Amino acid sequence: MTEILSGQDLIDAGLPQGKWFGKALVAANAVLESGGSQGDALEAARAFAPPPALPLHAAAAMPLHLNIEAETPDEAANVEAVTRSMVELMRTPVIRAGAIMPDACPTGPSGTIPVGGRTAQVQVVATLDTDVRVALTHSPEPRVLDDFVADGFDLMLAGHTHGGQVRVPVYGALVTNSGLDRRMARGLHRWPSPDRPAWLHVSAGLGTHPTAPIRFACPPEASLLTLVPR
Repeated sequence: MTEILSGQDLIDAGLPQGKWFGKALVAANAVLESGGSQGDALEAARAFAPPPALPLHAAAAMPLHLNIEAETPDEAANVEAVTRSMVELMRTPVIRAGAIMPDACPTGPSGTIPVGGRTAQVQVVATLDTDVRVALTHSPEPRVLDDFVADGFDLMLAGHTHGGQVRVPVYGALVTNSGLDRRMARGLHRWPSPDRPAWLHVSAGLGTHPTAPIRFACPPEASLLTLVPR
């Protein structure tokens, strides 16, 4: 080990490599410069280490409630695909329970929450040593967004609204199918949280609601957001 600690010294000490090494090395070398031991310096560095990753749940360890039944072979294939995806998703460490609703259908690879999939999870708080804190929710319910802001998130991403699906020129979306103000049915907005400012982006998405398969003055979209330094 050298008189000045390097990133390799931290790796050799068994610490997981990451962006936090910069601050850790500054603190560790400050200890050495003040006459501290190398052991004290490593302890100072460890104070910046991120918490260990949570292990995945074992398969079927969390309760999953099936509120869907198949009446045809096609529906049976749909139920099988949705259930397979939800079973994999339920292994996520913060999830405590899940449900599959009657209108469920797959949205992506196994482990992706389907349309009609619901989960309950423990609260996740953003760590303060990250450059940007991003939260993701399917439905942009105001109480959920306020909780995200209170927990330290800077950008919140949501969908669910389909942009309103039916929009009247000048007036905009008629409904959002949620508690969100219709003026925020799609696009980037400043969320008016009482705690502190944050950004909300609601994607109009590509599809439609199963019971209303139409769009008017609301073209499908796939959003690409570019984050830039402040």
